Amino acid sequence: MVCFGDSITDGTGSTPDADRRWPDRLAARMLAGPPEERFGLLNAGIGGNRLLLDAGNPGQGVNALARLERDVLARTGVCTVVVLEGINDIQQDPSEYDPGQLIAAYRQIALRAHDRGLRVVGGRILPFQGWHKWTPEREAVRAAVNEWIRGTDEFDGVVDFDAATRDPGQAAAAPPGVRPVRPASAQPQIVLFEGGLDDAQCSRPHAVQPGKLCARHTRELA
Repeated sequence: MVCFGDSITDGTGSTPDADRRWPDRLAARMLAGPPEERFGLLNAGIGGNRLLLDAGNPGQGVNALARLERDVLARTGVCTVVVLEGINDIQQDPSEYDPGQLIAAYRQIALRAHDRGLRVVGGRILPFQGWHKWTPEREAVRAAVNEWIRGTDEFDGVVDFDAATRDPGQAAAAPPGVRPVRPASAQPQIVLFEGGLDDAQCSRPHAVQPGKLCARHTRELA
């Protein structure tokens, strides 16, 4: 499995050498299962990465569409990719205000991965109200993209990172004490990135034709 994303997946702000990023937690859960359900997990998160545009700073990588082949499709033995990208397209300058452009990028990732026989799991974008780049207009883009992710049948599953990390009293914001866009810096008990995946539900795990899946990975992720 490849976890394909930005700083949230990479673990920016997470405790060094503590293995508390959400891919680390997922790997630990898989290793705790029966032998036939254990598999390798590759963290392909890059801080600052974007879906559509190359990042503006050195070390943040080319855009997700450009690096998909290298970081996911060309990797040996990959059967599943979890995609959690898009927040930087929304909150970084220049910002993308057309949700259709981000949705088109997700569709291209899903199509290219399915053509290689991979299972594709989409991650809903996390809330970021309270971050200095948040605006109502940017929030509208996030909401539109998340609504599409939840309803589309182009992903084989959806992990609702949005629901798992939002403030129960304010849906556009992270919980108190959690830094928006940098949730891995929070205390372990607050959010799934340092605590676990128990609140991130994976739906539609069998939504594609059996020939498009690796049989040993068709169970739910959460």
